[in-house]
Amino acid sequence: MGSDKKKKDGDKKKPEIEVKPTKVIELKVGLHCKKCVQKILSSLTQMRGVSRIDTDLEKNKVTVTGTVEEKEIVKKIGKLGKIAEPWKESSKSKSAAASAAAAGLKFTIKEDQPGIKLVVVKDQPSNCALM
Repeated sequence: MGSDKKKKDGDKKKPEIEVKPTKVIELKVGLHCKKCVQKILSSLTQMRGVSRIDTDLEKNKVTVTGTVEEKEIVKKIGKLGKIAEPWKESSKSKSAAASAAAAGLKFTIKEDQPGIKLVVVKDQPSNCALM
């Protein structure tokens, strides 16, 4: 009778599952039209760890909720030929060039008029950001 003892739950080793905290990541992205928004939504929904995506076409804002890292989102958006940078209410596109460089994109800075600069991603001239 005593030899048929069940193992206690404490005796069994259960694999530990790492639970990542959920984050809200806000990015400034050049959203020119509904097609731009759709391309970003389509791309980001395929990423593991993304649970929600909100876009604001008028503000050029993309908000991603989930366990995914910001640099992964910026890189994924960069592959679409878009420049993503952290959202700040007074965000200037000065850092657009830095974001493009961080995403590994080739770009040029053009100054067509004094005080107005554009960051143009090479091979994708329709994707630019004002500086």
